[in-house]
Amino acid sequence: MNRLPGSDLEVNPPMSLVTKTAMPGMTRDAIFQVIKSNVQKVLFDIDPNLITVDQSLVALGANSVDRVEVVMYSMEELNLSIPRVELHGIENLRGLVEVFHKHLHPNG
Repeated sequence: MNRLPGSDLEVNPPMSLVTKTAMPGMTRDAIFQVIKSNVQKVLFDIDPNLITVDQSLVALGANSVDRVEVVMYSMEELNLSIPRVELHGIENLRGLVEVFHKHLHPNG
């Protein structure tokens, strides 16, 4: 909680401003869960059971803006900054998990 300057009021930042910091030992499954939650946030009417690592965002019904939002939200939550060129050619969520994992575990 933060205090407003010159006030006794305490405020919490909006949830959209709160970023989780990725743990160095984050597993591929944990990374997938972050991505999955962001797919659900962007494609709010999707059945969560349809979101698997072997699905592509296109197959799940995501348009180009949706895909950018899922990747952006996930990278933000994982505290990652990845050049767009490294994201080119990813065919499914497993590929996205692998790229994120590589950046969270640069030494192997």
